[in-house]
Amino acid sequence: MALLSDPALDVRQYLEDLASIAITSAQQAEDLAVQAQAATRKARRGMLVLAGFAMMGLLVGVAGFAVSRSSNVRLAEIRDEMGAMHDMQRQAQDQIADIAAQTAEQRNAIEQHDAVDVQPSMGTAPAMATVIAQPPPTAAPPARQPAPATYYYQPWPDSRPAVRRAPLVRSQATPPVVVPRFFADIQRSVRGIFR
Repeated sequence: MALLSDPALDVRQYLEDLASIAITSAQQAEDLAVQAQAATRKARRGMLVLAGFAMMGLLVGVAGFAVSRSSNVRLAEIRDEMGAMHDMQRQAQDQIADIAAQTAEQRNAIEQHDAVDVQPSMGTAPAMATVIAQPPPTAAPPARQPAPATYYYQPWPDSRPAVRRAPLVRSQATPPVVVPRFFADIQRSVRGIFR
């Protein structure tokens, strides 16, 4: 207190300056604290937005992986079904080739049989010839016997003898090929894709 009573030393002005500096420093510190809080909030929002985008990207990646996996499984199923259809087509072609071979054998047998049955015509003038031919015996069910076929023809002059075509007889040993509806639907879908 002795310092305050001495007029030569005016400490009051010094104390007022110190008080004003302290107040100004406190206001600046408060302003800096408010700015730091605003910057912290902004950084937190940015991190949340970034985390949201990262989560969305992760979900899209997982969904893409799941879709890719399911499409790969579906493609594998379609490939297996196409392989099965290819095998069925190969079997059908083999059956058609067998039927064609049997038909050719039957034609040859009929031609040989007809060659024996045809009687030579008299002279060189065209004549009306009537041939009654019976097909070679085939295995038929015992309950029903087909009626013998009768064919009439008139040969042209200087022509080969007419070839009689035998009707196709289905064998009881090989049932007709039946394709399931599922494969027919797949075949139609595949054709629609490749049009």
